[in-house]
Amino acid sequence: AISEALSPCILWVDEIDKAFTNSQNSGDNGTTNRVLATFITWLSEKTSPVFVVATANNIDWIPPEVIRKGRFDEVFFLALPNFQERQAIFNVHLSKARPEK
Repeated sequence: AISEALSPCILWVDEIDKAFTNSQNSGDNGTTNRVLATFITWLSEKTSPVFVVATANNIDWIPPEVIRKGRFDEVFFLALPNFQERQAIFNVHLSKARPEK
């Protein structure tokens, strides 16, 4: 795998849940399932220092065998910021655009 050749590295998988939507009925003669099975096996057996991070919008779509210990060790939920937090974020970016003199 390229990630192992580049290790140590971070492999970022954005919206991993999208890979599992309709994976049973994708109409690709099982290619999607074979790719996902290969990825799951690699997660379990990799020996190179590759830190794998994945994001998901709907964790319910991800099969439990993918996120079990040894593949993905931790699952974190990040909620949307509340009003005060959004205001603080806005102020950080506003201060960069209009710095005080």
